[in-house]
Amino acid sequence: MSKKESLESISSVNIEYEINLIKLKCDLYPELKVRINENGELEPHAVARSEQKIKNLTQLVDTQGNLIYPQNLYLTICARRSQSMATSAQALLMFTRWLRANNKSYRDVFADPTDGAPWQFAKFLVRSIRTEIRDDRVDTIELSTAKTYMRRVIDFYKWLNREGIFTWSDNKRPFNFFYKRLGRRKSRDDVDMLSHTKRNHEIVVQTTDVMKIFPRSVNIPQHKKLKPMTDSGLNILESYLQRKGFSWRNRLIIQLSYLGGLRVEEVASLNESAIYQPRLGDKECELSLLTAKGVDLKGDKSRVTKIPASLMGELFDYKISIERLGFIKKIKDVDPEVELRFFLSDRTKEGRIKTNTIQSFWSELRNKIQAEHSDWYYRYHDLRSTFATNWLLEKMKTSDLPIDFHFNELKSLLGHTESTDTMVYIDFYKDRELGKQAAIRRNMEAQ
Repeated sequence: MSKKESLESISSVNIEYEINLIKLKCDLYPELKVRINENGELEPHAVARSEQKIKNLTQLVDTQGNLIYPQNLYLTICARRSQSMATSAQALLMFTRWLRANNKSYRDVFADPTDGAPWQFAKFLVRSIRTEIRDDRVDTIELSTAKTYMRRVIDFYKWLNREGIFTWSDNKRPFNFFYKRLGRRKSRDDVDMLSHTKRNHEIVVQTTDVMKIFPRSVNIPQHKKLKPMTDSGLNILESYLQRKGFSWRNRLIIQLSYLGGLRVEEVASLNESAIYQPRLGDKECELSLLTAKGVDLKGDKSRVTKIPASLMGELFDYKISIERLGFIKKIKDVDPEVELRFFLSDRTKEGRIKTNTIQSFWSELRNKIQAEHSDWYYRYHDLRSTFATNWLLEKMKTSDLPIDFHFNELKSLLGHTESTDTMVYIDFYKDRELGKQAAIRRNMEAQ
């Protein structure tokens, strides 16, 4: 890709940063040969490859379109040995941005590792960990994310040493390594036929002293861990779901979760008899999720939730569609007595779609959205949180009653066994309202 094309690629990304990520289509295993040109001279020649061997390669690039060395070499190796390199790319992106912002180089390593750039970056990550004190004006990351990013940076330095790009010595040590023994005791749930050979078995792992500065855990209230979609985030999702070529089945699966609060297991095991044609004039329809009908419900607790009548109508259209009837024919040809689920797949014997399949196409959709909206990141379970918080917001708009009055109805809709699970959403709403009031006060004081 030329420098001009690189600049065009990052123009749609967040240009406020000096370093950004781009995706290049290239051959991860190029074959270079020598041929004689028209002038009779020898010249290098890259052999043409089929489109199937051209892959997307994530690379770091600055605002001038220059590729960042040697981080991109490491990312290329990651792409060769793993199907997913997103985490490594994000880790090196944060590390490289931090280096540029602090006028440092990855080579700034000394005899005392704690004085070097990798250690200073680790301390930056520790300061960035999200704690129980939440401030939306400050960018924070989860503890697990911070640890994962640091481990990728450690692996980057180990690779530099192996390849001879940046060799360690007594005067240049990024980390101190040591070995740690982890004991493994036989558990009651271990029913492996060879489990008797694993009792009190120890494994030895290599780790670094820098990981000791990360806390073991962070005390974050449960309601602060929720991440329902914002209005803009939901609009972005809807725009992708409505695009031409997006699977009708997959769109309905996603909409059932953020418009009906269904868990991924419940969507995958939904029975076809639960879907019916809504009556004319209905605004809402009841959706019965019953264990007796084979729905995989948490705690085996059946429930009835509510979805928009427009969604129920589209579900009914899909139920009798040629697309779905084609699935049914293939499945019935194999096993005429099979009990059909609503969402089907021709990749399994019984035609049931697996939760891993749903998570997989959700991950693919998320990656596509992130290519255009880098801050858009939601897990599939966040769709359920979106349903619950939007339901509460709608109730508070149309009712003068306090929010706690709606507790039991929300608990029933979500199918919670424990009241504490429902209180998470109530606390989230209250915390959100307090934040709004505080922002209004700050604005009034500023004026």
